[in-house]
Amino acid sequence: MDITNILIQTIGGLGLFILGMKIMTEGLEMSAGQKIKQVLEAISSNRVIGCITGAGITALIQSSSATTVMLIGFVSAGIMSLENAVGVILGANIGTTITGQMIAFKLTKLALPAIAIGVPMKFFSKKRRYRHIGDIILGFGLLFYGITVMKHGLAPIKSDPQFIAFFTQFNTDTIAGILLCISMGTIATIMVQSSSATIGLTITLASQGLLSFPIAMALVLGENIGTTITAELATIGSRSISAHQTARAHTLFNVLGVGIIVIFFQPFVNFVNYITLFFGASPVNEVVDGETVNIARYIANGHTLFNILNAMIFLIFLPKLIKAAIFLSPKRKTSTEKYKVPEFNTTFIDSTIGALAKVRGEATKMARFTQKNLIKIRKSLTIKDNDILTRRQEIEDHIDAMQKSIIQYLTTIYQGGVNEAEAIEISEMMRITNNNLFQKKQRIFL
Repeated sequence: MDITNILIQTIGGLGLFILGMKIMTEGLEMSAGQKIKQVLEAISSNRVIGCITGAGITALIQSSSATTVMLIGFVSAGIMSLENAVGVILGANIGTTITGQMIAFKLTKLALPAIAIGVPMKFFSKKRRYRHIGDIILGFGLLFYGITVMKHGLAPIKSDPQFIAFFTQFNTDTIAGILLCISMGTIATIMVQSSSATIGLTITLASQGLLSFPIAMALVLGENIGTTITAELATIGSRSISAHQTARAHTLFNVLGVGIIVIFFQPFVNFVNYITLFFGASPVNEVVDGETVNIARYIANGHTLFNILNAMIFLIFLPKLIKAAIFLSPKRKTSTEKYKVPEFNTTFIDSTIGALAKVRGEATKMARFTQKNLIKIRKSLTIKDNDILTRRQEIEDHIDAMQKSIIQYLTTIYQGGVNEAEAIEISEMMRITNNNLFQKKQRIFL
């Protein structure tokens, strides 16, 4: 058995999966970005509606991390309240389980046809809309082709005694064993920053008979914790306390939810078994041609049921979850710095919607400074006061610094690739920022 070949195929297949997921998510976000933005901005304070919206949006763009980063951008910009954002995040965790369900439906036969269709659409279509559709189809194909490559790579090791001995070290007979599996899933997801990718790998290992269903379920629980790292990274360097609170709520939601399931782990596994059998699936351990053919359905259903139950629990206790997130977040400090130049986190570049929301928040602040300066100019025309003139100049210098920072960030966003509506919005923001005529445009941002 060639270990090097197994590693290359497995890691290469995982790489194809991650690449496909990224291309598909970007294509979906580009196609539906403006609608997503409008829906998020219109969310009411009803936590149930927010949860349903989060599930729908994340199912559409296939990434709970992308949704969460968008929400952090909205909260940081003051466009969305913390309560609304957390409600949407609860739903986002449900929406992201659609990837596991797609894998469980065994759509691997469509991988190469999807790549064959997606490549010409992406690279040869004249219309941008068709190129985005090409991204979606190509990403879909690469995702499932990556699953196929991983399966072929892992196939030889299921009969090797050393590998079997290694995987049988994991068990869920004790709390310690469950926690070890959860830790492994968390670490793996932190490393690749994609719970969908690690869930895909877990399903592949289980389908090859290397993992039992309870062990795979414990790994999936850990992968739900690991996916929170993206939101936490998005808040590094952020001055927005609300952004930190949003990320902290996301982490608490997953960690506490996993903790609850650990206490009732075996009953939960039995419940998933019962539900999956009830809907017509064959027994979980059925083997056909050396492959455990049904376990993917059980893992996908367990992932979905965990997040649905978790969301239902924390929708009831949402105010307490928010209080805990506020307690664990940095506290607001009285700054000695009179004027702060906007500092934009590069993490938002991967989410154009979140990045533009952040820019609008800073543009609103710039508008207020401009209005404040106009008032001081008006006073200085009627009253000779050196203090007023000095403060006016300080504000003027700060506005110039803000303008430079905003324009640089908008340029960076544009270079990262945007759809037509986003390009128009960026152009409009640049024009307004450069002209410093925010008193006329303030209604757009407030």
